[in-house]
Amino acid sequence: MPAVVASVLGPVLVAAGDRSVSPGGPRARALVVALALADGATVPWRALADELWPDDPPADPRGALQTVVSRTRAAATAQVVESQDGGYRLGGTSDLSVVRRASADARALLARDPHAALARAREALTLWRGSAGPDVADAAPDLADALSAAAGSARDALTAVEVEALLALGRPDEALELAVGAAGAAPADEDAQLRLMRVQAAAGRTTDALRTFARVRDVLADELGADPRPDLVALNEQLLAGSADAGRGRSDSAGPTARDAATTVHRRGLVRHPVGLRAPRHALLGRADDLAAVDAAWADARLVTVLGTGGLGKTTLVQEVGRRAQDDAWVVVVELAGVRSDADVETAIASALGLAHGARSARLGDRLPATTDATGRIAERLGEVPTLLVLDNCEHVVAGAAQCADGLLAAVPGLRVLTTSRTPLLVAGERVHPLAPLPVDGGHGAAVELFRERARAARPGVALPLDVVARIATRLDGLPLAIELAAARVRTMTVEEVERRLDARFALLRSGDRLAPDRHRTLEAVIDWSWHLLGDDEQRVLRRLSVLPDGFDLDAAAALGRLTTAAAGAGDAAAARDGAGTDDAWDVLDALDGLVLQSLCSVVEDRGEGDDVPVVRYRMLETVREFGQLRLVDAGEHGAAMDAMLAWALAFADRWAPGLVDGDQPAAMRALRREQDNLLLAFRTALDRGLTGEAYALYVALTGYWSLRGAHEQVFGLGIDLLAGTHGWRVETRHADAAALALTELAAMGIFGDAGSTARALARLRLVVRELGSHLGPRTRAFAGLALAGSVAGMARELAELRRSSDTYLAMLGHMLSAQLAENSGRLEVARRWVEEAYALGVARGDVWAEANNASFLAQLAAEEGLAQEALRWVAVARTGMGRLVAEEELHQVAWLELAASVGVGDLATARDRCDALAEVAASGRMGRTTWQSPELVALEQAGRGEIAAAEGDVAAALDHLQAASDAFGPDGGGERTSPWFIMISVGWIARLVLAPEAARAGRPAPSAPAPALARHVHEWQLVRASDAVDHPVLGTAAVGLGTAAWEGTDEGTRVDDGLELFFLAELLGSRQDLPMLHRAPLEARARELLGTDRADAARVRARAVGRRHAAARALALVDALWR
Repeated sequence: MPAVVASVLGPVLVAAGDRSVSPGGPRARALVVALALADGATVPWRALADELWPDDPPADPRGALQTVVSRTRAAATAQVVESQDGGYRLGGTSDLSVVRRASADARALLARDPHAALARAREALTLWRGSAGPDVADAAPDLADALSAAAGSARDALTAVEVEALLALGRPDEALELAVGAAGAAPADEDAQLRLMRVQAAAGRTTDALRTFARVRDVLADELGADPRPDLVALNEQLLAGSADAGRGRSDSAGPTARDAATTVHRRGLVRHPVGLRAPRHALLGRADDLAAVDAAWADARLVTVLGTGGLGKTTLVQEVGRRAQDDAWVVVVELAGVRSDADVETAIASALGLAHGARSARLGDRLPATTDATGRIAERLGEVPTLLVLDNCEHVVAGAAQCADGLLAAVPGLRVLTTSRTPLLVAGERVHPLAPLPVDGGHGAAVELFRERARAARPGVALPLDVVARIATRLDGLPLAIELAAARVRTMTVEEVERRLDARFALLRSGDRLAPDRHRTLEAVIDWSWHLLGDDEQRVLRRLSVLPDGFDLDAAAALGRLTTAAAGAGDAAAARDGAGTDDAWDVLDALDGLVLQSLCSVVEDRGEGDDVPVVRYRMLETVREFGQLRLVDAGEHGAAMDAMLAWALAFADRWAPGLVDGDQPAAMRALRREQDNLLLAFRTALDRGLTGEAYALYVALTGYWSLRGAHEQVFGLGIDLLAGTHGWRVETRHADAAALALTELAAMGIFGDAGSTARALARLRLVVRELGSHLGPRTRAFAGLALAGSVAGMARELAELRRSSDTYLAMLGHMLSAQLAENSGRLEVARRWVEEAYALGVARGDVWAEANNASFLAQLAAEEGLAQEALRWVAVARTGMGRLVAEEELHQVAWLELAASVGVGDLATARDRCDALAEVAASGRMGRTTWQSPELVALEQAGRGEIAAAEGDVAAALDHLQAASDAFGPDGGGERTSPWFIMISVGWIARLVLAPEAARAGRPAPSAPAPALARHVHEWQLVRASDAVDHPVLGTAAVGLGTAAWEGTDEGTRVDDGLELFFLAELLGSRQDLPMLHRAPLEARARELLGTDRADAARVRARAVGRRHAAARALALVDALWR
């Protein structure tokens, strides 16, 4: 038996070296069970969270799941839980997977080696250690039930093999007890009853076998209203007739199922060659799950439709299904692409079966059915043996295909029908399997593999950079046909050239395969085939909605489908409809339904995160969308569609943006998250058209959403575009408020070091306030006043007015911003008092963002003072609110605060969890264009691990991690060096080096090595901030490191004294104390030990004499003197 990393057939255990241990609490056990049930497949994180918290989901399900994962990993070997894109999977095999495979192996051995089959089954049965599921039932009852069912099914299958093997070996007496137990546990299971009858007959208990038949007949009649199946009836008749062969083991089949009985007839009787089944030209890539899904669908359906748009590989898939089925059934494949009418579907089937006159004619019209009862003749032929009928490409004759399939299924009990179509047949009993595009999976999916394989076939030795191929496959939506057409172009192009030309994909992607059908010769032809199956209304709606890049909901569909417009910049709204069948929203909905049925538009339940509830959205593949845009231009509607899109976007922003301040913030955040890419298109359209006011309004909606998420750099990036794309300040009065708000936000870009943009924004804001001030709301005037304050002192006066405001929102912001100024100046007690008031006002308003943001600030203040337990209390509050808003960037900050505080209270397990979470986000590349960048997160994770190692007494590991954290920022001059985290990590590294024993420091950089880069960073940090807005705690933290590096690394008198003074100035500046590595006390003790108490006391006196007001200027001067 293979080694297992997870055991679930009994109490849940995981591998830990050479032993097995419990993974931890009930949710850790439930996690292992969920991954084991997936049998090696990746389980999406949201599905796991739903399984682990079925009744009471946490506020931050992803964070809670990461905690469970980390604790499970800590208990087990590292490979037990593997992170995958979008979820997790088991890092090895489970005992459940082992017994499932053992069952299949044993059954395969039955016919040729029953001894080996028996041994294999019995060996697998030894893996049960008790009942499966009880130890997860309290936490996850559904998982417990699923595990119990899966384990029971696997055990039943093994028991069945054991019984059949004993029967084949002539040992029915040994099999009798097993067969009786299995049949008793499942009175309506005809397989189990048939096995028992055969065992009883072979053991000479014919009367018992006849009684078994009578019982199962009664049970089936009572419970299901059905008769026993034919093989049970046949065995009963043989027993009544006294047949000596009735109980013998069979050698031609692995198990006594109805399908086996039918297969035996097929093999022994009418053997037929498949019709229309082709040998594969290439291996089928990435479709194992689809093949399994189609196989599983036969369990409760006789009609299965493989559904999807053109070019997905539906034909290739069903051909493979047919090849796999041909040992058990007669496979008949009927290609309907050439059929032109519904009435001809029956003729095509008859022709394939040789039942039509003129069957050799090239013209379908010449192939007339042999009799008037064509359906009866077809049914008679298909009913002669078990048959799988494949109807390929039904979408253009869907009514005829549906009628034939339904009639044949009713007439032929042993028939199964498999169809491919771009639209469902909509027949009772139909099971639809939607075929998805091939996955890219970050460059490791089947879409990439397909491109590489076909490209090498076209030009062996072609260079295929993985990142370029992955981007091509992504832009081609994972469509196999599109990927193959693109790969063929490498005969004459590099892959980089192919990628550059994808903007003209329909011209680029043309086939050189002379044998390809016309509809597959070009990518455009694939979509055009579906386009011509649409009605006028459906075509109209598709081309108009193609302007939206990121899907749409019903409201957007109605607005664009009807070309509803509001004259942008003209004031009153107006509705412009073309009067051609789409002047009513219901017509648009009907047309949209048609697009979904034709697989040109997919329906997605967007479940979101936080407080979200499912919302239906519609999406087009990018290829379909580009096709629609070409048709939009051809129809002369592009301008009208863009007008409608802009009008919809402005109405959407007007509806939801106010909710970010006054209203249901989570709902507003959800709505804006879903539409942000569409709103970005509207924003850029407004800029291109010179609609300044509209651009400001859309900017306010987008940046309001991003600001609450904490994605401040996205605000900055779009602001640069806005300033560059607009000229002057004039806007219509209806946009005055939006313009002032946008310009106020743009004026804050000095934080990012863009003084020029700040000056331009302030100049425009002054003019808006002067000329349009009477049209501004009181809140907007207050914000503008802050932006135009001119200095920190002026801002303080404005904030004092805000704190006294009767508007609780303005009062809350006044206290919050006042607290930030106080913290920047090192007055932590004042900052705490104001932010506590801001928190209370936010709670009173029901303001989720204010409550969470102020809680995070309180956690930061507590952390800066080394109050870890208090920091954790506020972190919990902040995490809850930010989880509701899905404020991912802010949650990174909270993760760091929790990490630091957890180290402070000695909760190293939670600290490791937070390190794991930071590492996962950094590795996933999910930061996007935000304030947080991957190197920054890697650095924080490594710093956290360094503090954990230090807490555990492993000084060498702590130094290794801190060096890795510093290295994550890259060489000198890297952009991330404008980050305050670089200062904190550099200082922590210096401190750990100074305090480390000599043995641990051997071979490592001197404590002064990081200092020059740190000093340069302090200078750069100061340059991007106004001289009177120095962040005192950050500067104070730098002073700790740079002062220490100066006094520790030399015996030069003046340098040592200046270093000591700089170190003690950190106390006045309020240096951060988030982590033990930043604490001043151990370093002060080291200084007194090395340099003497008198010298240290004198330096402290000099520092205190400088005073708080001048401490920053003196510190910056000493940094320049010591390190520049």
